[in-house]
Amino acid sequence: DAYLRQSEVGALDSLYMDSLAIQKNLKIEADAPKLMKEAIGDPDKMSQSDKALSTYTGGKLTVKDFLRWARVLPPQVTGQLKTAPDSMLTRFARILSTNVLLINQADSAGIKPSPEQWAEMVAQYTQQVDSVKAHMDLAAAADTSASQAERLKVADAKGDAYMDQILTGTKRFIP
Repeated sequence: DAYLRQSEVGALDSLYMDSLAIQKNLKIEADAPKLMKEAIGDPDKMSQSDKALSTYTGGKLTVKDFLRWARVLPPQVTGQLKTAPDSMLTRFARILSTNVLLINQADSAGIKPSPEQWAEMVAQYTQQVDSVKAHMDLAAAADTSASQAERLKVADAKGDAYMDQILTGTKRFIP
């Protein structure tokens, strides 16, 4: 029963997203896969690009927008994007664009998380940041009795040590 209900909700979500894309005249640009691969390959060079990956009524998804989304993906996913076939990248651009349309629609309708939901998101974020700090052994970099320059120096050294440990396989990467 729960499986059927979940399947039905998924199907309705998909129908809604498809109708939103049609309503907003979503169009994926022909060169979107090429631009996405360039952006993943050289994010510094492409981080300010306003070239459109998709257009829709009232806006577009740019290479710059794509890179903002890509930065939060796990490294293995971005690695897969580098070698993905154009058809998969076109689909990914469609999904991102539809998500942007949905976010825009929620914003324009004034939909926001409840205070309880917001508090839960902040708590999860704080927990993740604390976990990364502990994993990287950054406690000394948070010592407010030290100057900012000293804390930055410690954080830089800890970051370098962490990267060395990842490269040698003695620590795992935490996104």
